[in-house]
Amino acid sequence: MTEWPNPFASMPRCGAKTRSGKPCQRAGTKRNGRCKLHGGRAGAPSGARNGQFRHGNETKEATAQRRAVRALLREAAKLVRESKSGSE
Repeated sequence: MTEWPNPFASMPRCGAKTRSGKPCQRAGTKRNGRCKLHGGRAGAPSGARNGQFRHGNETKEATAQRRAVRALLREAAKLVRESKSGSE
């Protein structure tokens, strides 16, 4: 009876360091070379590829608009403080 070669032996290894300091020997993924325990399945696609948007409050455009509004409010509050201190 012939022994078949192990198909997992030729797969690339994870390589992340374990707590003992040695490299992990699990098979890595094609995406980033790490196993699922060390981040190989981490993260979702960004933007419309994710498909999980419900309301649009956390889009890049909405975040940029909120930052701009906060900057304007800070500037307006500074002007009000300056005008109060100058009129006294």
